[in-house]
Amino acid sequence: MTTGTMITPKCTKPKLVKYTFKDLERIAFKVDIVGEEYDMCVDFSKNMWANKKKGEWGRGMMNTDADPYKTERTGIIGEMGYAKLENIPVDMMYREGGDDYDFIRNDKKINIKTSHKEPWYQSGLVKAGYYRTKDGQTEFIPLEIKHDYFIFGFLTLDDIKNRMASVIFVGGCDKETLINRELKKAIKGSHMNYQIHFNDLTEMRDIKL
Repeated sequence: MTTGTMITPKCTKPKLVKYTFKDLERIAFKVDIVGEEYDMCVDFSKNMWANKKKGEWGRGMMNTDADPYKTERTGIIGEMGYAKLENIPVDMMYREGGDDYDFIRNDKKINIKTSHKEPWYQSGLVKAGYYRTKDGQTEFIPLEIKHDYFIFGFLTLDDIKNRMASVIFVGGCDKETLINRELKKAIKGSHMNYQIHFNDLTEMRDIKL
């Protein structure tokens, strides 16, 4: 298997794990990505259009000189994990301008949102827009939400040396549920996010797409 194409990874059944968010127990799905499939995520993270982006959102906010593709690798690991769950291809094709979605299922555009570790605020985030000041006036510039459904998760392991990662998928929500959330200022950066607590997501085992 090589990058630059549609890859269908080996299908796997999730490991069911229990998590407690604000005293509410949830059943999440754990998926492991190891060996060649992990190598593919590493290789593709170095060849994504996102690496060319400039400005505040250009270089991924987790990227450092020591790990320059951490943001992109985290995202593609999440996509690989979801593809393994659903026995569907993951897109590893370079496209100028990036992609409008991660997967399409039943004509719905699906976006996989993966954090590099469990966020302390226990919520999924989707960028909603930013404030712009022009001629002394500040206005909010909303961003178009192009996806119909969002799956949220986080990594519990990302080990380049040993070629392995583990992702926990907490749950999902549709676009309408997301955009009715209160806007929150980003913890890092100057933009605004839609923020949905993990307790308010549909559990993975109950998602119907």
